[in-house]
Amino acid sequence: MRIAFIGHVYHQKTGSNRFWIDLLERHGTVEQWFGEPGSDAARGWGAEFDESRYDVIVVWQLHEAFDLLSGRHPNVIFVPMYDAMFWAGDFYWKPAFNAAKIVCFSWALRQEVMRRGAVHAGFQYYPDPAQYALVEDFGTLRGFMWYRTREISPNLAFRLCRGTKFERFVVHDAPDPGHGAEGTWTAPPNIGRLDITHWSVDGKEYAAGLCGANVFFAPRRYEGIGMSVLEAMASGHCVVAPDAPTMNEYISNGTNGLLYVPGRRTRLDFSEARMIGARARESIQRGHERW
Repeated sequence: MRIAFIGHVYHQKTGSNRFWIDLLERHGTVEQWFGEPGSDAARGWGAEFDESRYDVIVVWQLHEAFDLLSGRHPNVIFVPMYDAMFWAGDFYWKPAFNAAKIVCFSWALRQEVMRRGAVHAGFQYYPDPAQYALVEDFGTLRGFMWYRTREISPNLAFRLCRGTKFERFVVHDAPDPGHGAEGTWTAPPNIGRLDITHWSVDGKEYAAGLCGANVFFAPRRYEGIGMSVLEAMASGHCVVAPDAPTMNEYISNGTNGLLYVPGRRTRLDFSEARMIGARARESIQRGHERW
């Protein structure tokens, strides 16, 4: 088969959709198209796109790609992401989406799609934990956070762990577009050492910071899948995440992770961090077998 994959240009940088492209490549020749959200696809990045050249067209999150489609192609697959489908508190849906088959990686997203009568299927992705080194040292607590949005900042993470001694805390300062940090971060007295790392093409700084930690703070309030969270769980980290999709679809609070409500004053209990990390990895293993 000849397959068109149309995705968000930012995912070229993060590689979060690589697993899906790998799956497609098992079934045919994949031609990749990437565009900016909010841009005019027909006059910009997709000006040369011709739907008749493909047996399958996969639109990954970037709904602007529907401007390139006639609505008559028989095999269009749309993979929306929960975090990208809510604008100003409302779920965004166009009639054109119903001409596609919808893949839902979130149960909350699936409920919204069901209400709109679209042909759909629900899946829950899990990586292979055998591909990730196991975190085993819980002699001291060491935190890691990828700073992506202002809504979930390092200062929020510091408040969640106030009163608990952390030997070290690493903030990976690599924000999403338009979310650069405002001001600086100052660690409270319970944080022994605060280190700041930055984005690198080879990902070595992120990998080193994550490998040296045993507590992982999820970087965003909502996720489409949440690859960074799943990878941390697969490594046996104690994951701390907002009580929202998709994190609360993978995590049971106090069992295989810690959930909190942003905006509510909360101090988390890390006394069972080792056990929580072990159960996180076990849950990823079971999920991967289902996947």
